[in-house]
Amino acid sequence: NHIVRINESHASLAATILRISRQGSNKHYLDLDTSNSLSFSGNMILTTAGNVGIGTSSPNTLLQVDGTGDFLAHFGHQTNTSGDIKGISFGYKENNTNYRKAAIVQETIGDGAARGHMHFLVDTANDGNSAVLGDSKMMIHGTSGKVGIGITAPEGKLHVQSAATSGRPAPNSGCDELIIEGSGDSGLTIFSGTSSSGKIAFGDDNHDIGRIIYDHNANDMAFFT
Repeated sequence: NHIVRINESHASLAATILRISRQGSNKHYLDLDTSNSLSFSGNMILTTAGNVGIGTSSPNTLLQVDGTGDFLAHFGHQTNTSGDIKGISFGYKENNTNYRKAAIVQETIGDGAARGHMHFLVDTANDGNSAVLGDSKMMIHGTSGKVGIGITAPEGKLHVQSAATSGRPAPNSGCDELIIEGSGDSGLTIFSGTSSSGKIAFGDDNHDIGRIIYDHNANDMAFFT
């Protein structure tokens, strides 16, 4: 093994703050700690394949982070300005910020609890631009927990919007778990097998009280109460 150490001003091994070593034919270690051991303690590893491991000595991907805590990585900073976004982008790599067509980001809302909306951005335009907040295709609201698809201010547990309607009232609070909205015809489709049935069931805590069933084999609609 070959070891390069960076120590404090005295020669004590306990003062080591950085060690770069080669152990075996395909592993190079970058060890960041104050251990006085000559062996690798596992903080960081760089293999000859270019894989980086943090908390693991055998990374199988370009970056592999292993640990026991709830969060293994964090993206953000201390700015809590409303509308600020931070996250990760995906897709084609340029030597600039173009062509980053997909991203997962948090949009801060600027409140005292540092809450924010989670957005899934997809830029579908046929150009070289990258995804921006206006390309949000699905989001989870940061204060209500409601999910929006095609809308960034969902009014129900799941709000699917193909286009906004104008002048409509707020959804009825007794039936706002699922909202389907469009500016023209709107609807819900249930596909079933040719010899099977499509069903909608209604019930309470203990009973299956009502059902609407379309039987594709008999081509008839049935209502049960």
